[in-house]
This record gives sequence, C-alpha cells and structure tokens, in this order.
Amino acid sequence: MDDIGMTTERDGEAAQPSERRIAGIAVADLTGAAAIRRLEAALRSPFGPTRLAFLNAHCVNLVRRDTAYRRALSDCLVLPDGIGVDIAAKLLYGARFRENLNGTDFVPRLLSALKRPQRVALIGGAAGVAERAAARLRHLALATTTLWWPTGSSMPHHNLPS
Repeated sequence: MDDIGMTTERDGEAAQPSERRIAGIAVADLTGAAAIRRLEAALRSPFGPTRLAFLNAHCVNLVRRDTAYRRALSDCLVLPDGIGVDIAAKLLYGARFRENLNGTDFVPRLLSALKRPQRVALIGGAAGVAERAAARLRHLALATTTLWWPTGSSMPHHNLPS
C-alpha cells in the first residue's frame, strides 16, 4: 500500500483504492482471493479475534438509523454483499466492487481455504438463520466451534470469544 491508500493486488489487477465508503462504512474493494489472504494474515496476528462483516442494501438502511451497528461495523473488515452496494459503488465511484463477496458464498470459501478449522461466531439474522448456518459449517467440517447470537441480543461486539 502506498501513502494515498492505493494497493496493487497480486491477482494482476491495476492499482485502485482498496475501499469504498458506502453510507459512511468502509467497504473493502478486494477480490475473494485477496480478502482470504488478508483474513489469513489477521488470524495469524496476536491481536485478538478477527471480525468480518458483510454490507448489503438492508445493512445500509440499518446503518443509517443505528449508531451502535455503525460503530460495530467500524471494527470489522467489511465486504460487499449484493447488487445494491455494487450499484451504490458504481454511482458514487464510477465502478462496481471487484467481486460480490456475499456471506453465504464467501464464508465457506474462506473457511475451506484456511489451513485448519476455526472458531466462528455468527451474529444477526432472522430467528433460526444463524443456527442453520452453524450446522452447515460444522457439517462441511469448516468450523470446529460455531457460536451464534440472535439479532437483538445484548452481546457487546467487543466481547467476541477469542
């Protein structure tokens, strides 16, 4: 990364800003491969849990109303999820995100790429969604321990298990 925040991806892409702000949230503009490399490096670091989030159109609406949610996302690597944020990037920056990294596709891809199973916390979603996702990750042998907290729970984001 240079002094103006430009990166050159190893995937042969031209230097571009590595993030785009959508509704005040820094959304990483990475390929899936680059996001996996970044998360692998973060998981090797001694600085506590790695937080990953996905921003879709619904999340943008929530961020505009919920300052606690906005603050929680500021502690995460936020990836673009869906056509809504892609359209926003095109309108605001003249280009779409490099890749749609929605959680249902990216999380299994990430966990498959890692060298060993990880402990994963799933937070949010409608009743039953996190539980079904956790069961699927365990079935695929991608996560040794999967924890979840339903939407509206009082679990503070700074107390994620390490």
